[in-house]
Amino acid sequence: MFDFSTTLAWFRPCDDLDQIEPTPVITQPPSVVFEEVGAIKVMEGMTRATVPGGRRLRVEQSVELPPYANQATIFLNGWQAGYADPDHHLFDVAVIFSRIRVTPGQALQWSTTGDLADKQREATFTLTYRFGIIAWNDAAVRAMVDQNDAEHFCRTGEPHGSDNFFQGENTGAPDATTTALSSFPSFLRHPGFATGRQVAVLPRGFVFAGPKGGGGDDHHLLQLAYNLESVAPFARNQNYHKADTMLNPLAGSAPDVVNGEFVSWKSSVIMKDNSLRNDYSFAEFVSAMGGPDVEILQPEFAVLPREDVDANIVGGGFPAGLKTADVVIANLPYTYAVPVLTGWDMGYTPPGEGDQHIKEVGVFIDQIKYERPPDSATGTLRYTVSSIVKDKDSFPENYFRHKVTILGLKPIVVQPPG
Repeated sequence: MFDFSTTLAWFRPCDDLDQIEPTPVITQPPSVVFEEVGAIKVMEGMTRATVPGGRRLRVEQSVELPPYANQATIFLNGWQAGYADPDHHLFDVAVIFSRIRVTPGQALQWSTTGDLADKQREATFTLTYRFGIIAWNDAAVRAMVDQNDAEHFCRTGEPHGSDNFFQGENTGAPDATTTALSSFPSFLRHPGFATGRQVAVLPRGFVFAGPKGGGGDDHHLLQLAYNLESVAPFARNQNYHKADTMLNPLAGSAPDVVNGEFVSWKSSVIMKDNSLRNDYSFAEFVSAMGGPDVEILQPEFAVLPREDVDANIVGGGFPAGLKTADVVIANLPYTYAVPVLTGWDMGYTPPGEGDQHIKEVGVFIDQIKYERPPDSATGTLRYTVSSIVKDKDSFPENYFRHKVTILGLKPIVVQPPG
């Protein structure tokens, strides 16, 4: 039995996740986005589960791989969580892909853990999560993936450069944070990254929750945001968030390192109601792809706290609901291109409407297509993005913004005109 008295007490990736009772799910085999037999297969999938109050979600899943695929990975491409009845405050929301195992030419297996809860933890919830899967033959697509999954941390009890997760906090003490925005620099280290010029960091889970040490209250929601940014094959001589502490990957007065076995990034997050800030915790899981055939295009995207501290109006305005947009990105100089949801900002539309309870919340991309004519040096990527933030009365209106990082595989040299 879990001790729910402290937030994130369930988040012990070496032990406690396996103790959560398995959850029945509704799922189908993932659909094929594109495939070049013998080289690569990209898939998108969705899983939905309803979890009784007082429990958290845990699902063991697997997908069949094509016989030629000796490498594979999975990443999170969106989520949607909702209370069964009616609406509630928000204390934590989470989706994590962990324990990824690849049997070449046979199967990709992983565990999914998730949650949606207020402080009482009595409400039944439904969690739907979207994922992308890439399976490839590394002789045809020169790429590798680091999805070590914290095994060094489990084995040694100390943070290690290849741990694929971190936990951090936005807290008033001792750092005296004065805004709801937190930014957490982190890194991964793998010798395979040195074989290419860029590394793609693939999100595979998060936890937004109350303070790690326990205590704290649940709250209305005004804004929830996430941005995985500044990805570069670079490491500074500084402390980074790693596992449940801070770690400097370079010893003493060692110089900063470029284009070696490191990749670093910064994840900026916001969880807030109408207050300027409340204490909260954040955890992130990632994988990373590197190699000579790997590139990324990372559009600009910024998240800032929305300040609406005096408003809490009831009634009127436009209704909240599922909002959807179709996105087209042209002139991509890659043999294959995959969209990865690496940023989102959503909540109730200010100014003047204030924070509210939550009935449903989430953001996801699907209906992915990549088309490149056989004789063309560029291709076109299409996808649909959707988001919802609503209470039981579907008021006030919701907003969302998103960022997709494009994972480009096998770059094509584009000749300048003339």
